[in-house]
Amino acid sequence: MAAASHVLRAVGSWIDDSVRDRDRDRDRALDRDYAFDPARALAPALARALARDHDLVHALSDARSRVLDHVRSRCLQIINEEYAQTVGTPVAVDEESLTNLLDDFTTDDLSDADVREGDIKLAGVKWSDGTTWPASTDIDYLKRRSDRQEDGSWIIRAGTGNVPENVLT
Repeated sequence: MAAASHVLRAVGSWIDDSVRDRDRDRDRALDRDYAFDPARALAPALARALARDHDLVHALSDARSRVLDHVRSRCLQIINEEYAQTVGTPVAVDEESLTNLLDDFTTDDLSDADVREGDIKLAGVKWSDGTTWPASTDIDYLKRRSDRQEDGSWIIRAGTGNVPENVLT
């Protein structure tokens, strides 16, 4: 019995040594692979970092959208309150009507306006024959760069750039 137990211990020790040697050899091979290919060693960490950055970009984008929505809503609320105080009548200004209001120059006197190229973007501006432009404005040139509306007004097309310096002074 003692001999059998001695043999079993020896075999077990041999198996342990073999497994240990195999694991050591495998680890050395992996170390060699990583030593020859640093990118392989860094790839998992880089992948994790990129995933975190991707998540951060999405979180920041979502936060930015929420902040802009809040600021836009608050601005419209303030405009409505100020208008109601000034005029004495409540009004509901939404984003579209505010944009239309800010771009509508159909009855404005712009004769003293300094709208030289580079100073102001005119794309989207609504104007009409009732708009008074600076004296040196080439109205025909302005019309060629505008779209005629059903109500007789004009809207300066996007993509046409600014009206050149020699047209408006």
